[in-house]
Amino acid sequence: MFAHDDLAHEIRHRMALDTAFFSLFPDIYEVDGTVTNPDKAPFRIPKDFDCLRFLIESFENKCMPFSEYGLGHVKYLVEYCETHPTPEIVEKAMDMS
Repeated sequence: MFAHDDLAHEIRHRMALDTAFFSLFPDIYEVDGTVTNPDKAPFRIPKDFDCLRFLIESFENKCMPFSEYGLGHVKYLVEYCETHPTPEIVEKAMDMS
């Protein structure tokens, strides 16, 4: 396998992660890497680790495993866990595919 094959695979994986998170969290996902409204997606310290573990496991089981790049997307799971009630969190996990 050539180095450019590895690079192409990594780029496809990153694009798939970005696409999955944008479709799951369109209201808080920063498409171009900027925050247009800082109050909309503030940095949150996770407190509900059971929820976070549940969403990470759901995403990895239904979509794809997290890579180092994917760990940068955990902030969206934290945001969702800290701002939504349990029924909506379960529904979000069911929407993952």
